[in-house]
Amino acid sequence: MSFYAILSLVEITTFQAEAFPEVADTLATQLKAADLQDINGSVAVFGGSARSALLEAVSGIERPIRDLDLAAIGDGCDDERYKAIHMQLNPNDDPERLFIPRFDSILTLLRDNVDFTINEATIGIGSEPKLTASSLAIGACKSKVIQITEGRIKQTESFAAHCDVRNWKKFLRNRTNMPARAGYFVAVFRASGIDIDYDLLDHPRPDKPESAHTFFLGLMVNKALEVDEAERGPGDITATRILFDVYGEMGLTKDTQPQTPEQVAAYCERVNEEHPQLKFRGSAVASLVSQLSYVS
Repeated sequence: MSFYAILSLVEITTFQAEAFPEVADTLATQLKAADLQDINGSVAVFGGSARSALLEAVSGIERPIRDLDLAAIGDGCDDERYKAIHMQLNPNDDPERLFIPRFDSILTLLRDNVDFTINEATIGIGSEPKLTASSLAIGACKSKVIQITEGRIKQTESFAAHCDVRNWKKFLRNRTNMPARAGYFVAVFRASGIDIDYDLLDHPRPDKPESAHTFFLGLMVNKALEVDEAERGPGDITATRILFDVYGEMGLTKDTQPQTPEQVAAYCERVNEEHPQLKFRGSAVASLVSQLSYVS
């Protein structure tokens, strides 16, 4: 059964703004920076903000919103209008390099853009924000388990089934990236006192730590460092240390458990030597990597 067929069988629930008041208030404050007249549901928020809204609505868990991932829904918002909204909210971005996530409908977004069930949620922007979520996402919040979607498992398996170099590289990326992303979600939640587990089902994973794609390990470390600083201040590595523990549990690393900011920076430096295209930024600890790279 296709992922679209699976999604069409699950229940879709809509939550009004009063079900997630903290997120709704923060969202309203951030969106004041953009001209959203006559949007009427043609732009939606997904990703971390929608996940935070869902956690608040279902479990009463309050998680901060740091940035807004926007998608164009239908054809009510053309490319130029979308770019204008995005740049009003993210003035430091390069408009010439802006990718526009565009979907026919909310259901299409949930079908084509979701890696874990907890992310099957989106907030429609209109006169009042409304959260739409699948029963799988609601179940993930209630059970507190980050579970990979069947659609993403099928995608990774299809890359391996097509025997050409390009698809094989995509397979190698996904088999590290998906576990690493699960580890990142779990680490961030646990660092804030929320005990959440993960379930990768039968998604392929590296057979040994040496086979893990270190670019994606480093990418999630950088994201964890950003969250650590945003939530607990410069130099904090609470979520990052937990992430390395989860990496070890998953078999993505071995005997790699940095305990200080300097040790985390040294790990990132080793990743940077292999993947110089990965730029570590967004926190005081990440900035140490740039200094080390410059000195070397």
